[in-house]
Amino acid sequence: MNLFGNILKTLAALALVLGLQGCYKDKGNYEYHDANALSISLNCANPYNITRGETISIHPKLNFVSGEGDAERLEYRWYLGSLEGETRDEWNTLDFEWTPDELIDKKTLLLVVTDPVTDIQTFAGVTVNVKAVYDAYGVLVLSEKENGRSSLSFIKWKSEDVAGIAGLEEGNENPGMVMKSYVEYPDLYFKENGEDLPAGPIGIHEHYCNDKTTVGQILVMTEGGAIDINGKTFRKDPVGSIEAVFPGGSYPEGMDHISQAMMMTRVDLVTDQDGHIYTRVKNSNKLFHSGKFLNNQLEYDGEAVSGCSLYMHPFSISPNACVVYDSRRKRMFHVCDSGGSVEWDMQEGDVGAGHSFPILNIQNESAVSSDDGSQSMYISPEDMSAAEKVFTIGYSTGTIFVREYTSTFVVFKRDGRYFLQEMWISRTNFGRGNFEYKVTNARIEEIKGLPGDPDALYVSPYVYNTYPCPYAMLAVGSQLYVYDLRNRTLPVSAYFDKPLRANIISLSGEGNYNMWWTALGLDDGSVIVVNMKDVRYQANKCVVYDSKKMMYNATSGAGVMQETDRTPMELGKIVDVWFKRRGDGIWSVGEF
Repeated sequence: MNLFGNILKTLAALALVLGLQGCYKDKGNYEYHDANALSISLNCANPYNITRGETISIHPKLNFVSGEGDAERLEYRWYLGSLEGETRDEWNTLDFEWTPDELIDKKTLLLVVTDPVTDIQTFAGVTVNVKAVYDAYGVLVLSEKENGRSSLSFIKWKSEDVAGIAGLEEGNENPGMVMKSYVEYPDLYFKENGEDLPAGPIGIHEHYCNDKTTVGQILVMTEGGAIDINGKTFRKDPVGSIEAVFPGGSYPEGMDHISQAMMMTRVDLVTDQDGHIYTRVKNSNKLFHSGKFLNNQLEYDGEAVSGCSLYMHPFSISPNACVVYDSRRKRMFHVCDSGGSVEWDMQEGDVGAGHSFPILNIQNESAVSSDDGSQSMYISPEDMSAAEKVFTIGYSTGTIFVREYTSTFVVFKRDGRYFLQEMWISRTNFGRGNFEYKVTNARIEEIKGLPGDPDALYVSPYVYNTYPCPYAMLAVGSQLYVYDLRNRTLPVSAYFDKPLRANIISLSGEGNYNMWWTALGLDDGSVIVVNMKDVRYQANKCVVYDSKKMMYNATSGAGVMQETDRTPMELGKIVDVWFKRRGDGIWSVGEF
């Protein structure tokens, strides 16, 4: 091939990778013909992600510089991979439809439009990914069916329909995702494994190893065992029950079951039914499972802790830890994760009594900021006894602090009022494994207008001023309330103009920039998903999925909207809902 041809192909591929469209090659054969310049808009998300069995459906729009042009004389050819890649006769139309039967990783799908009269060629392309069937965004649902049987179901977003957000112009370069259609997989664990999960469902935890090409494992905790499941296949991981990775293959004496888990890059934590913590340092941070848990309980201040709850924090940036709330001693502390870093090259025998570190509050009350005069209601992480109830602990980014750091927040009740307190926790490293945490900034505001204790809540970790979902979502009974984290002096607002058909018992949100929803588990055995993008505007409050197929219209209260002819998805008694992600080794989003 000549040098000129190579340069053309290189430039075309580079343009595609950068998402540029409308390039053309002029062969110069238009001496006696009009040469009307053309650009192409593919009108689809880039990259275009689907799972196997779904259809790539692209409907390009041709834009002529001068008028409408003569589109009928144009010829179309699609290539997969490059100009020398796969092409098929059935692809050679303007609209592209194809259902791949193989997995595809970051290949360019290239459209070449040729004007046979002038020999001018115009290019447009998109990166295509075809993942495994269950390697997709969606909602995991843990429920209890007859005879206490545990059931894990999955509601998957159909990717070819998530190219645009309602209300955005066609062809938007960064359109995000909207749930236009979906695939339901009821009782999926049974379908893929031919066996039931253990009875007595408790909760879901999605965890990762330090390999960004992986998809998170799904840990299902039940009274009868904690089963780890492959996030792509939904097949049981070879480790099976977490009980198998304790010495002797059984839980320590007095431990009936796992109630909570926090699997980090190197340090894994689980709690028993009484809130005792058991730990493991993995031999490799590249694997989901390596090494054994220790039989001894985690100690803090010389005694085994109990009554503890575990809360997810990000591990790619500070504080690199799991936050623990000790309800017995009314305090908060961090359990560090090394991530296999040089600064803390841990050995398996080190874990147990010495891997917890207190959060040291060195600020006095006058250092606490507030826009509504709530400074006096601040509670120290070392002594949270003034709080009548702590509802959740989590993290946020880009609020009163710089974007590169995270802050810890607490939602609690004090003197009959509700508050959201945010603290920047800094870490000082004094040597191998010797850390000090301290609060260097703090902010607190009252959550006004909440009619009672929240039964479930989700606080978005992303609260940049430019981010469209900076909200806390708090469920009280059958109503969902929205708290605007950008203007915390405002009272909460009701999401629905009338109560839902049942009480909300579980919430899970997704702070990913591509998924702007909150999932609600209801006590009538159903799941609905609501939009949380710019919901300070009433017009944006809407239900995008309802497992009962009733599609309640949040803004008009009109009741039935669509899909009433479809059979409701039977889930049983809802125990937990969790937004399933794809692969991301940084744990940047959590459920609270």
